[in-house]
Amino acid sequence: MNIEDVLKSKEEKEKWVNLYEKARETLPLRDVKDEELLNLLKESQTLEQFSTLFLYIFRYGKSNPNGRNAIITFFEYVDKSSYSLSEWIKTIQIFDTWIKEQERSTDFLKMIGYLQCADQSPDNIKLTHDFDYLVSEMLERYGYDG
Repeated sequence: MNIEDVLKSKEEKEKWVNLYEKARETLPLRDVKDEELLNLLKESQTLEQFSTLFLYIFRYGKSNPNGRNAIITFFEYVDKSSYSLSEWIKTIQIFDTWIKEQERSTDFLKMIGYLQCADQSPDNIKLTHDFDYLVSEMLERYGYDG
């Protein structure tokens, strides 16, 4: 997979390329491999979604000596989930908007841990909900302590 293949379905290609290049320059290869970053780009539905995810991964890597742990854990959660990578990325954006409205911030691993918990919640066992709806409902009902 290369960036040209990923961008075939995207509008505003120049903006996507610029954001990808900024992410690639900023995120060390030891933390996020090219193929992983391209996969995140491909599955992001909007520039804002990709930018938000990129910033969480960047912040985690800056504050932790093993920044690679964040992306490995993220992909493990997605792989074990009933939701697609695209749905996870969309839901991270929803979570980020909610946390900013609360005038708070969070660590990437804590946030994706909350999302994994929502995915495996009893509310989601009998009737599978859209992931963004499920997490929004859980945030409203139970809040977030991370």
